[in-house]
Amino acid sequence: MRILTWNIRHGGGRRIDAILARIATHEPDVAVITEFRCSNGGTQLCDGLARIGLIHRYFLHASERTNSTLIASRYPLERACAMEPGLEKPHMLIEAQVTGIAIMAVYMPLGRAKAPYWEAVVRGARERVALPAIILGDFNTGRHYLDEAGATFTSAAFLDRMDDAGFVDLWRSRNPEAREYTWFSNRGNGFRLDHAFASPALASRVTAISYSHVERTEGVSDHSVLIVDLRSIRADAETTKGLVTRVTNPF
Repeated sequence: MRILTWNIRHGGGRRIDAILARIATHEPDVAVITEFRCSNGGTQLCDGLARIGLIHRYFLHASERTNSTLIASRYPLERACAMEPGLEKPHMLIEAQVTGIAIMAVYMPLGRAKAPYWEAVVRGARERVALPAIILGDFNTGRHYLDEAGATFTSAAFLDRMDDAGFVDLWRSRNPEAREYTWFSNRGNGFRLDHAFASPALASRVTAISYSHVERTEGVSDHSVLIVDLRSIRADAETTKGLVTRVTNPF
């Protein structure tokens, strides 16, 4: 199974066709899209994802100009919902189960506004540490001096709390001292903002994790794509029996 996450920048706008073409080249089984918007562009994106086989999708309704998250899957979604409905912006943290894997999609706000969302993510990790689970998306956070040149992140300590919760930073675990940035500021400062954390049960099944930077360097979005490959799990009649066959939301 291949899981992809990508911040498409403010809903994609006129770049939707190019975004869909790039996603198609990576052939994901599940796509977690951040900065998704409930707009005409969002409809176009969902229709395009369906054409490349990602026919099952889930998101929470938000205003047209609000950035949120989308889970799109080749396989049926089960128990799709907000990670924590009581948050001010629940559409930023959503989850669904796909072929027995708990997938939590994350888009963090900026600055100190991240704290309650990080608290929700850490709680979610602790509750799911014994399950095959992955938490991924745009966290707008990294480690000082590793995921940025300096120490500007306001919520870096939450990465230690993810370690304490038992979840593995999949890319960092394979690249302990490397610097590879997924977003650059107007001043040219690089940051690794896009992450995937897995429970021990799922981390052992990860065969590869990598960033694709061409989408960012060519201006299709301002973020790089993150790709996680797992040992193959195929949905069949038994494993999908009784699952939701299509989860959609009206705009």
